[in-house]
Amino acid sequence: MYKISLKNLFQNKKRTILAVIGLSIAIVGLISLISLSSGIRHSVEESFTIMGGIMVLEEGATGLDSLLTEDIATEIERIPGVSVVSPGVEVMVNTIDGEVPEVRGPMAGVILGIDPQKEMERANGGIYNQNLIRGSFLRTTYESSVLISRDAAEDLEKSVGSSITLNGETFRVIGIYSTGTQFMDMAYVVPIDKARDMGNMAPGESTYLHVGVNNPDEEDRIANMIEFRVDGIEAKSASQWTDEIGSIMDQMNLFFLGIASIALLVGAIGIINTMLMSVMERTREFGVLKAMGWTKENIVKLVVLESLILGIIGGIVGIILGIGLVEVAKQFMPFQPVITPLLVISAFILSVILGLIGGTYPAWKAAQLDPVEAIRME
Repeated sequence: MYKISLKNLFQNKKRTILAVIGLSIAIVGLISLISLSSGIRHSVEESFTIMGGIMVLEEGATGLDSLLTEDIATEIERIPGVSVVSPGVEVMVNTIDGEVPEVRGPMAGVILGIDPQKEMERANGGIYNQNLIRGSFLRTTYESSVLISRDAAEDLEKSVGSSITLNGETFRVIGIYSTGTQFMDMAYVVPIDKARDMGNMAPGESTYLHVGVNNPDEEDRIANMIEFRVDGIEAKSASQWTDEIGSIMDQMNLFFLGIASIALLVGAIGIINTMLMSVMERTREFGVLKAMGWTKENIVKLVVLESLILGIIGGIVGIILGIGLVEVAKQFMPFQPVITPLLVISAFILSVILGLIGGTYPAWKAAQLDPVEAIRME
């Protein structure tokens, strides 16, 4: 039966290939979209885990558009359990050494202004200080200093002591860091007052506040207390931000699945069409098989087996192409899409199921043929 199925599929190679292409495109879309969502989620969660503490933004803001005043930082510092409030200013990178950076990749990113003294008061001296691999940390007295990531240093051919021009302002590289997370390694870290000047912000203003606490186990409770006591802000611990991002990504996955479902439906219709055409062209063959003693069950098995083979081939091809597409996309994204074994297995099983579903009706139709009438068909 397997030999007959394969022979029948390759009797009309063009139609079989088109059916496989239709199904494989759907699998490629599914793998690409879900791996993209998983990559974003993993990178963001990893970043928040490394950051720790409590992140405070303006209520309703998404990041760069947040604006907090010095009064808010002072009010938060008075809350019991808070050890340090470190302000930060983010400014989008427009040009690097006079050239517009890549839209994605380690060369693009943000100019991140931090208060060196406040950062040193945080656990282990702050994220960028504890992840220095060469050079020294920022100096409050030297505004034109910058820390850059190892990826940026390699791409821009910079080293400690090199000059780099960001948005028209020239800085001296005094340190190179590597946090191991792509989102955080896209920052060009400068003294906060310099970042304020570049972002046209007033003294004491910031885009976010990073709050350190005396007891890490109380981060959630203190974050809730900050939101209760201070108006107009949103404060969450690293775990709370991670949960929120996870919820958003779950919704995004549902959206992606909806898009992929359309392609999967088209792929299933392609298989149904292919198998129906095959049944119509082989009416005499089915009549002969029935006359030779084949039962309806045998006919159903034969047709379903053919559609199952289409599903298997389509799944394998789609998975290979999907993985290849994701590997290429990794070169142009600020995060790494994640393809898990579960995603690959799920995509393959789904392809097989679609193959089975696509062959069910054509198999039933073939099984209902009257052998005498079928043999008479031209």
